Amino acid sequence: MHKVHQGIATAMTAVGLMLAGLAQAAPNIEGLARTCNNCHGTGGVSVGTSMPSIAGLSEAYLKHIMMEWKSGARASANMTRLIKGYTDEEIAGLAAYYAKLPWTPQPQKVGADILAKGKEATEDQQRPQDGRGQRARRRRVLRRARQVRERA
Repeated sequence: MHKVHQGIATAMTAVGLMLAGLAQAAPNIEGLARTCNNCHGTGGVSVGTSMPSIAGLSEAYLKHIMMEWKSGARASANMTRLIKGYTDEEIAGLAAYYAKLPWTPQPQKVGADILAKGKEATEDQQRPQDGRGQRARRRRVLRRARQVRERA
C-alpha cells in the first residue's frame, strides 16, 4: 500500500511540475500589450489621427496583419521591427487580447473637404460588383484613390 501512495505522489509531483513549466512558457500578453499601448493608446484606443485604434477589432484580422508584418508582406518601419521579435504564439495572444476589448470610437476633428473625399471613396466601394470580379473592383478603387490624391 505504501508503494501505491508513493507512486501516486510521484505522478502528482510530475504533473505539477509539467503544469508549472507550461505556466512559465505562456507569454505575458498583458506585458506585451503595454508595448502596443505606447502607440495605439491605453487599452488599444488611439486618441490621435495618425495611429489606428486596435481594441475591438476582430481576432482574425489582427492576427493576419501582424503575421504580414512579421513575414514582410506588409511594411511599416515600427511594426515590422517590433513584431519580428514576437513568437507566433505571442502574436495570437495579442490578437485575442485586443479582440476581447470593446471598440471605442474616438471623435477626431476632420475638415469638411476630407469628409467629402472619404464619402466619395466609400460610396465607390459600396457599388455592387459589375461581374468583372475583385481585380476590376480593386483597379477602380485604386484609380479613384489616385484621383482623390491628385485633387488634394
